[in-house]
Amino acid sequence: MEPLQSIATNKIAELVFRKFLETSTGELTKKFTNTAVQRIDQLHQQIWFKLRSNKQDRVEINTISEQGIDYGELKILLKKASSSNHEIFWKKANHQTYLLMLKAVGKEKYDWIKKEDMLKFPCDDLDIIDTLWTKYSDSHFGFSSQNRIWNSIHNRNDCFFSGKNFASRVGWLNIDGSYKDPGELNYNLDAAPQGHLPYTPEFTGRLSNKLGYWLFSHLSSRFAKCDIY
Repeated sequence: MEPLQSIATNKIAELVFRKFLETSTGELTKKFTNTAVQRIDQLHQQIWFKLRSNKQDRVEINTISEQGIDYGELKILLKKASSSNHEIFWKKANHQTYLLMLKAVGKEKYDWIKKEDMLKFPCDDLDIIDTLWTKYSDSHFGFSSQNRIWNSIHNRNDCFFSGKNFASRVGWLNIDGSYKDPGELNYNLDAAPQGHLPYTPEFTGRLSNKLGYWLFSHLSSRFAKCDIY
């Protein structure tokens, strides 16, 4: 079976399975549901990683975008983070991503990325950033990883709930529901949740009003338009 067919088949199976579980009750069923959904997510991750790895193996990652932005420093930081799993390199790579994204939309250091910026974010730059994060974290971090989680839980009828659910899944929220400060994040590849980095709420300056997820909803839309997987 072709990889994309496998993904489609697994997705259909997941939807049927979730629908079946909606008719069941009891704590045992809830525990089984959580375990099953986690396993399905893992299978999706393995299939996607194989596709993404094939893409990376076909060509060397170009660190100079069509706009002339150099992502060489980000590559170095992520490579060091990958080889050492030292928190300081993951943290620096996260901040460097923010600076490069600002540059890609023509903004200065310490400015914020807004909705209109994300909706026109250059596809080539978005692809380079995601490819670097994906490669050096073995698909644990990166926009693609976040995008799969977002698409699995996104409810168009309740975007706010979807956003909070997404932020909770990737480990961005404190116990009280507020967004974490960058210094409170988990910069350890082995311990951080799937999709924990890059931390897009920091890029928007929207940590205080609990709407940091909005950037990723627009980022996900941009992913689709740029045909990035």
